[in-house]
Amino acid sequence: MKRRDKMLLIISGVLVAGILAAMHSFLLPKIQAAAGGIACFDMQSFGYTHETATAFLTNLTDAGRGLYLHAYLPLDFVFLAVYTVFFAVALRALFQTHRFLWAPLALAAADITENVLTIRMLMGTDVTMTLTNFAGRVTLCKTILMTITILMVLVGLINCIVSARKQRKKGRKRYR
Repeated sequence: MKRRDKMLLIISGVLVAGILAAMHSFLLPKIQAAAGGIACFDMQSFGYTHETATAFLTNLTDAGRGLYLHAYLPLDFVFLAVYTVFFAVALRALFQTHRFLWAPLALAAADITENVLTIRMLMGTDVTMTLTNFAGRVTLCKTILMTITILMVLVGLINCIVSARKQRKKGRKRYR
């Protein structure tokens, strides 16, 4: 792996961890509490129904809505950019090809779409069943793409470990 890619991987990895920690330890609990304990849209990994979405929006306080719109979502846009870089660099390095970059790019597209729909629901007065059901499906799609991307990185890591072990074994046999 090139030095530039190593630095990019380290920096983006640290940023991913830091942003994730801030989101999960501070912002998400406050938003959930402001919604009467209902998880925000991003945290409903398997999507949500119109009823769940409207219950969340009805229960969400003005302060919670402001926190979601003006703190969480801007940070989430930064987060998705950073994790996209992290996954793209990791996959390229692990597989020595650009062939798998579709996964983090598709994940980013789903996350951007989810965020835009969330903004629309948070700011809208006419939250339709079509809108909430579509948004719930996009959230499910994002979950599936995140799972695929993480699994691809894990497969790449396992492949690298196995290859390194084979190389070490081969080297030992040569010198005996």
